[in-house]
Amino acid sequence: MDISSELVAVNTILITLMISEGLYTKFALQKQAPWKEMIYNLNSGHLIMWIFRGFEIVGYYYIWLHSPFRFFDGVPYWATVVIAFICWDFGFYWFHRMHHKFSVLWALHNVHHEGEHFNLSLGIRNAWFSSISALPFYSFMAIVGIETQIFVLVASTHIVIQFYNHNGIVKKSGFLEHIMITPSHHRVHHGMQEIYIDKNFGGTLVLWDKMFGTFQKEEEDIPVQFGTEKPLGTTNVFWGNLIPIMRWMGFNVKAPVQGKFKISNFHIVLHGLLLFTIYIQYLLMELNGTYTDRLIVFTIGIAGTIGLGFISDQKLWGYRFNLLASSILVTSYFVFFRMNDVTFEAILAMLMFSNLVMFLTAIEDMPPTTTRLSATRTNPQVD
Repeated sequence: MDISSELVAVNTILITLMISEGLYTKFALQKQAPWKEMIYNLNSGHLIMWIFRGFEIVGYYYIWLHSPFRFFDGVPYWATVVIAFICWDFGFYWFHRMHHKFSVLWALHNVHHEGEHFNLSLGIRNAWFSSISALPFYSFMAIVGIETQIFVLVASTHIVIQFYNHNGIVKKSGFLEHIMITPSHHRVHHGMQEIYIDKNFGGTLVLWDKMFGTFQKEEEDIPVQFGTEKPLGTTNVFWGNLIPIMRWMGFNVKAPVQGKFKISNFHIVLHGLLLFTIYIQYLLMELNGTYTDRLIVFTIGIAGTIGLGFISDQKLWGYRFNLLASSILVTSYFVFFRMNDVTFEAILAMLMFSNLVMFLTAIEDMPPTTTRLSATRTNPQVD
């Protein structure tokens, strides 16, 4: 299985589990599933994030290629994978901890902590630019000679495990509480209370937090409150990703005014899932597609994600922008860039139909309200 296929398989598993958890919450637990936030989490910049993840992997490869060290030549494959698994987790601990310590890195990581519901979808809520700062924390693996494919394999494995760590159904995990970062341990990390802030940075193994003094167990008498102290208050992925960075740069960015044209949450969920299939299509083309194919798929996906963000702001112009941009891009695809991919073209047809229905069925609701935005959860040390 090549790298592209591995990533598609991982993402297919993630989305299946995410939907299953939402349905279980609604029908078995008889609780309201936060579908709108879940779709924000699902589409929180994955295409743009994958561009930078691609740079990260390419950068890793070139460091490995030019490193004079090949400490793992002759080491059994399984042993190399085990060692790489531990090394990646160690790198992630420091990657994560530094993103809470320095304000510039917190501006990249803030998006993940904005989620106010602890569920599986929160595990894939990441910032557009989060991969920009990742390579320095994993480059030591390339330097010692761990091959790129093994790096991607163990990274994908950790992503699946960390996805599990965000599930809102499991309370305690038995003996695993002593070995790994469980949902209970990671709930602590997302807590707003003083006792929980800047704790449990580990990704898979709890070892690092206990070793470096950042471990905190979940206290039964202090229920975890999720989110940030001063939330951005938007379900628009465009503003959600850019405002923290703009505020860190010193710009006084005000909140967008909430509009009054709504569609059902069900339609937002359905449209968000369609957009995520564009992301999957992009992954399939990452290694095997042409540059032009990847560019058109990427552009359609990004335009759709940003368009859905402005629709979430309940702006009438957002519906118009979304329909116009997607119409131009999809038409351009069929006229100039057609790949004769039946599956992809069926997705485009459903996406365009969904865009049209959203535009035609948006209804005027309550008057607009304005909410001030803030980009900080805590006060990380200014670097």
